[in-house]
Parts: sequence; C-alpha cells; structure tokens
Amino acid sequence: MDAMEGWSDFYTLIGATAGTARHSLALDYAVRPLFAYLGAAVSPTAVFAAAEDWGTGADPIEAYNALNSIVWDNPDLNLASSNFGKVTRKRLAYNGREIQFGLRFVF
Repeated sequence: MDAMEGWSDFYTLIGATAGTARHSLALDYAVRPLFAYLGAAVSPTAVFAAAEDWGTGADPIEAYNALNSIVWDNPDLNLASSNFGKVTRKRLAYNGREIQFGLRFVF
C-alpha cells in the first residue's frame, strides 16, 4: 500500500520556521524530496520565516500541553512488581496548560 494513497488530489505547500535563513535550505534539499518520494503533489514554492522575520528574534508564543492532555509519570522500575515497565499513574506535579504570549512594540 502506498503511503500517500488517496492524497494525490491534495496539493502540498511546505512551510517552516527556524533560527536563521540558512535553515531554509532544508526545505529544498530534505523536505521537498521526502514528500516527492512519498508521492505527494508538492508546490514548487516553499514558505519560510526566520526568527528575525518575526520582529523580536524570539518565539512569540510558547506552549506546554496546550491541548491539556494527561502527562504520564515514568514507568515502574521495581523488578519485583507486577507492574514492571508499565505506566500506571499521571504525574503528580501536573499543572495543566501552560501558555505564554510575548509581545514587543517598536516605535
């Protein structure tokens, strides 16, 4: 079965962001060939934004667990336990969603 079977009707636009403009080469030399190998119809133009394009040089939004899913604890490492290697509880110091917005005015 082809990995992209049924997706040939969709056109793929590649977009990315990274620390410097030099990272844009990864789109043309790694990502585009990968999608072409998988049989996707890839746009000849990619969209790339470096950190300096955002104006602040840093990430304007940071999020941890934005979808508020359970954060599981580490597996049980006690060899004598019947639950060895299983994750049986959620992390106790769990605070839920953590989202931080940054804004900078330049005038």
